[in-house]
This record gives sequence, C-alpha cells and structure tokens, in this order.
Amino acid sequence: MTKRVDPKKYEGVEPLATGYKILNNDWSASYGDYNYADENGNVEGTVHTMDGDLKHCENGLHFCKNPINCMSYYPMVQWNKFAKISAFDEVKDHSDCKSECRTMRIDKVLSWDKFLEEMKSVQQKELQDQNGIRYGSGISYGSGIRNGYGINYGYGISGGYGIYRSKYCKECEGISNCIFTYKKSGKLYLFNKKVTQEYFDQIWHEMERLADGWYPNFTNAEELMAANGGEWKATPAPMITGREDTEAYADMPQKLIDYIKALPEYNAKIFKAITGRE
Repeated sequence: MTKRVDPKKYEGVEPLATGYKILNNDWSASYGDYNYADENGNVEGTVHTMDGDLKHCENGLHFCKNPINCMSYYPMVQWNKFAKISAFDEVKDHSDCKSECRTMRIDKVLSWDKFLEEMKSVQQKELQDQNGIRYGSGISYGSGIRNGYGINYGYGISGGYGIYRSKYCKECEGISNCIFTYKKSGKLYLFNKKVTQEYFDQIWHEMERLADGWYPNFTNAEELMAANGGEWKATPAPMITGREDTEAYADMPQKLIDYIKALPEYNAKIFKAITGRE
C-alpha cells in the first residue's frame, strides 16, 4: 500500500539517492493505481511511502537515476509529467537502470523543456554511443537521427522533439506511435491520418520486416566509425557531417517502398516532404 506522509518528517534528512520520474498527465502511474497529486492537485514537495518488501517491477516507488532511462518506461512527450525526486529509507538498483525506493519526495516538477535540459546536461558526453546521430540530445534506442531531442525508440527522424516509438518522421514535436508523419503532434498517425493502435502495430511490424535492418541515415557517422576500427570512441566527431533527405533515403529497399505506396493512407506529398523522393 502506498500513501502520502508529512513532508516535515524528511526535512534535513539526507536522501539515499536522487533521480527522475515520468508520470501520466494526471500524475498517476501507469503501473498500479496510485496518484502522486494530493487532494488539492499539488505534487511538488509531497512525500510518498509504501508498505511491504521492495520487489523489482512489482512493489516499490520506481525511478531512474539517469533521466534518459525514464524513457524506457514512459514516452518522452509533452503531455506526460516530469519530476526530480529524492529517495529515502531503502533503495534498490537494478541492471535495467530502474531503481525503487520505500519513500519518495517529489522535489521539483519539471516542464518538458526543463526535463529535456536535464537529459542534455547528463547525457551529452554519451551521444557517441548512439548510431549515426547529429546534433542530438537525450536519445535512447535511436538510429539515423538529425537534430533530434528527447527521442526513445525512434528511427529515421529529422528535426524531431519528444518522440517515442516512431519512424520516418520529420519536423514533429511530441509524437508517439507515428509513421511517415510530417509537422504534427499527437499519437497514432500514419501519413498524418489517425489510426488505431492495432493497425499501427500491424504496419510497424511489417515495415520492420521489409526494412530488414535498414533505416535512413542522416550522417556519415557510421562510415567514420567503420573506418576507425569499428569503435565509436575512436570516431572523429568533428568530421561527422549531415546528409540531405534524398541522400538519407536513397537506398531505401524497394520492397519497403512498394508496401508503403500500397497503403490506403499513403500520401505522395508527405512521402516526398520526408524522403525527398517521388
């Protein structure tokens, strides 16, 4: 059982750990039915504690010490809520970069932009461990990205912000589960048309199969890496340059193109705006 406690109990107490947490728009958690807002809707400064033994992914107040790891559990999109936290009483860390504690204080509510800044400051030095990224910050499981920020599980993204499980998108902010989406915000778009989750998943998996590992690469980073012993740490970052859309999509598999153009949602103008191809 989780409950709020008097914040004065933890005034002046040194936390065992600090970290970050993403929650749903109403401050509820996606796992369980607990809400971190008090009866007046306030969150900042509240303290929460739980009974029972800590058990990973089952019992405990969960958080991540590195803000980018939060994106493995919640989409980094503007309609979610973000916070810095302190952990007390008992903390357990795990190999999946998630931790749980017995007692948690919400120290500061962060805007989407401020949370992004936290990711940038913490993760800037680790960007070369990603795949072909240019001018990117706070990116997890991303490939072929140009000018991207706050992206989790994204492929072939150009000029994107706050993106989760999306591919072949351009100039989008705050999108989740989108394919071939252009200048939009929101969830579940295919060529800027709303689709169901079931249909999106079907299209996503079929495109994954047909792409067979291909993704549009907006930089020459991977070629530089291969020419320098196959290690990102030996890659000369100053030599990384960008590519135009037409070059990035030039080697798109024909079987994938045929499938995309056969979709009832296909829009030639959006396809060209994103890929530069007819």
